[in-house]
Amino acid sequence: MLNTQGQSQWQQGNAQQALATWQQAEQHYRNANSSAGQVLTQINQAIALQELGFNARAVQQLSQLTPQISSLAPDLQLNATQELGKALRRVGELSTAQTTLQSVLTSVQASTLTVQPVNAAAIQLELGHTTRALSHRAIAVGKRAPAMDYVEQTLAVYRAAADSSVANSSVANNSSQNLDNLALRRSQAELNQLSYLIELGRLEAAHDFWPTIALEGLPPGRALVEAHISYAHSLACLQVPTSNTCIIPEWRGETASQDNQGSAISDEPLWEHMLSLLTAAVTQAKTLQDPLLESYALGELGHVYELSGQWDDAKKLTEQALSLLEGQAAAEAAYRWEWQLGRLYRQQAQPSQGIAAYQRSLTALAAVRQNLLLIDPQVQFSFRDNVEPIYRELVSLLLGDQTGDAVDQTSLRLAVKTLDALQLTELENFLGCNLSNLINLSESSSDPNAAKIYPIILPDQLAIIVDIPSQPLLLRSAPVTQSEIEQTLTLLRNSLTLPGKTPDVIATASQVYQWLMTPIEPLLAANSQIETLVFVPDGPLRNIPIGVLYDGDRYLIEKDYALAIAPQLTLFAPRPSPEPLKILRGGIGLPQKIRGRSFPAIDLLESELDHIPAVLTASPALLNEAFTKANIEQQLATQQYSAIHWKTHGVFSSTPAETFLVAYQDGISANELSSLVRSASQAEPLELLVLSACSSAQGDRRAVLGLAGMAVRAGTRSTLSTLWRADDGANTELMSVFYQGLNEGLSKAKALQKAQQSLLTEAGYPAPYYWASYVLVGNWL
Repeated sequence: MLNTQGQSQWQQGNAQQALATWQQAEQHYRNANSSAGQVLTQINQAIALQELGFNARAVQQLSQLTPQISSLAPDLQLNATQELGKALRRVGELSTAQTTLQSVLTSVQASTLTVQPVNAAAIQLELGHTTRALSHRAIAVGKRAPAMDYVEQTLAVYRAAADSSVANSSVANNSSQNLDNLALRRSQAELNQLSYLIELGRLEAAHDFWPTIALEGLPPGRALVEAHISYAHSLACLQVPTSNTCIIPEWRGETASQDNQGSAISDEPLWEHMLSLLTAAVTQAKTLQDPLLESYALGELGHVYELSGQWDDAKKLTEQALSLLEGQAAAEAAYRWEWQLGRLYRQQAQPSQGIAAYQRSLTALAAVRQNLLLIDPQVQFSFRDNVEPIYRELVSLLLGDQTGDAVDQTSLRLAVKTLDALQLTELENFLGCNLSNLINLSESSSDPNAAKIYPIILPDQLAIIVDIPSQPLLLRSAPVTQSEIEQTLTLLRNSLTLPGKTPDVIATASQVYQWLMTPIEPLLAANSQIETLVFVPDGPLRNIPIGVLYDGDRYLIEKDYALAIAPQLTLFAPRPSPEPLKILRGGIGLPQKIRGRSFPAIDLLESELDHIPAVLTASPALLNEAFTKANIEQQLATQQYSAIHWKTHGVFSSTPAETFLVAYQDGISANELSSLVRSASQAEPLELLVLSACSSAQGDRRAVLGLAGMAVRAGTRSTLSTLWRADDGANTELMSVFYQGLNEGLSKAKALQKAQQSLLTEAGYPAPYYWASYVLVGNWL
């Protein structure tokens, strides 16, 4: 009876009540020594836990059931496996989820496990969701070939789930409940296939496919309402594919050969069908007395009206959707509808109301984000692609049409704060932890000789906020589209990694200089005290060494300014380094194969480490076979160090598992580096971490997060490394000059500038490939 009551509460959308009821049911089954009943209620509890966002707890609960699953009835086995796969997917254990689901599905297909067809279709559907997530992960980090393999697997599995549901619905002895469930599985498979085609940008295929989907005859309930909302959202994307939640940015251009990714396909039946679906969804949600479901239906209906330009109706529906959330813990819905309301106010030229709505959206988003911090960052990629525009649209609204020096300081300060929040969000997502308790950058700790520059890539301009000490914030801009900026930066980044591409580098670096530096040059020239330019780069600007920008005569690195990167200023308070540094040196010059990747020999390992002035070293270097985690840990535990210099291969990626340094026959992950440094008896955080011969993952537009993330996790104030694999000879020369500068009392930024200038003009390495790769992240003093 309790189990049935829990099912009823679940159907009504009361997940919390259902969980408590199923927990009671489990206790009664335990008292009755019914193992099957206990397992059944534990599976139900895992479903409720996932609905409530407690995916890690669901995984733990289901994993404890794994030894018992094989002794269950076949359909119960499938049910448990499906929920385990879903929970694993939601916490980012995608490969484990895929293996778990594929194993049981293979048994079903081989007829070694006889189950109800509807349960087999459910497993196929969940497998499709998992390979879909794997495709997201692969494309987000630039792994195009594996991503395309996952695409075809996903589409095939969705088609198979739909086909098997149709085929089995004609079985003569099917009960009405089985027929309803098979129809529901078919529609879910087809709706997911439709949304995935749109997500990939295969719009013509999606347009041909949508009329074949029929929801008539499905059983009433939450699943039907959710199907109506999903269907309507996909149709809205077909009508206006540029909407924020349609084509995933990384897929643009990837599947163009598969299908046309042109503009919207104007089709009047689409509008009519959308309105019909959502009107029915609202009515059914009211009948179910489910305010959250009704909010989603009304909000999506408001979105349709927004797309059709009916602003007043859209705003009214969005406000109704928000009102239904009062008193509910529904931050995920609240941020969406506040964001939608902000866009509508913006369309109606009501900036103050729009700014307030965007701020409420970000407040709700913060609550959602905290729940996501325990999830593997790869799960968050599509989430972040969908919500990042909130920050950018708010900044665009704050900047408005302001030009020249007559700008509103309150708006500019809020714009900077919003950008800082976006940077913090990305770093927290990478690290999987909350950084909000770290220090803030106060005036007392700022550098009076440093200008902070915030370039902001907006759809129709590059906005640049300049913060010069003791002066009001200044705003300049360049009229250039986001797509043109991104294409130019991609060309520049690709050209920089080849030593023979200097003419191409100069051409594109000159263009970027005109956009970024030319508008602010007069401001900098008027302030003679400025010695360092600290860039807080936005988006793809992170992957470009700012020093390579070219004014037609000289590179920026050749001018009077030292350069530094601070991905998030509140995390990197500038302060002079204590003197002298005490450096732990080490590295590996032998060829290595780590985690399936081959790394070549480094010939000048000892030469580079020997060029570090003896006064800065605290112990003999750990070389080759001695460069192990155990030896590093012992050194850190027995001596006090203020810096680390390691010459070893490594990769920085937006996938934490693929961000690592090469030790002898082993890899050191960002987490392990953090543990090594923080577990040692170091009185203060490391002042400097130099990672020589490392590189960021090619094609991964978030790879520099790996470098910043490693710096933050290891607790270092500054990190110096390279954006692509450095030339061994040039690298050794640069490091020698860099440490000479530090030993002479130069700041880190000035010492690096001097070293880069030396390569460019004196050491015989004029090509940007050799000297431009180096980037200093964090404290520049």
